[in-house]
Amino acid sequence: MKDKGIGTRKAGVVALTRDLMFAARIRGAAPEAVTVHAVDCLLEEIGPETRLVLIDLDVSDAAGAVASVRASGTGARIVAFAPHVETEAMASAGAAGADRVMVRGRFVRELPDLVKEV
Repeated sequence: MKDKGIGTRKAGVVALTRDLMFAARIRGAAPEAVTVHAVDCLLEEIGPETRLVLIDLDVSDAAGAVASVRASGTGARIVAFAPHVETEAMASAGAAGADRVMVRGRFVRELPDLVKEV
């Protein structure tokens, strides 16, 4: 299941999360953002105009998603986020190629700036 926002165009910001609260926060900061709930959908939505990929590490195989996005050749910045207790998931995301890995609280605080940077 996907929430593609308006239309089916590729977006500058693409996010992988199953958390409706984070999906709403992401779209609040970047109304054009596309949010998806599965790794295969994430890869479908990334295009040459994608500048920022946000990955919720609570999604199954999130580190694999980071690696797949990195391997896709996109120049997009990859930011992964997780609860502070998920240190192993955060380390795996960093090792898989995420440009930034952050705890959720910091992600929420910095989200507007992350979107502005792209």
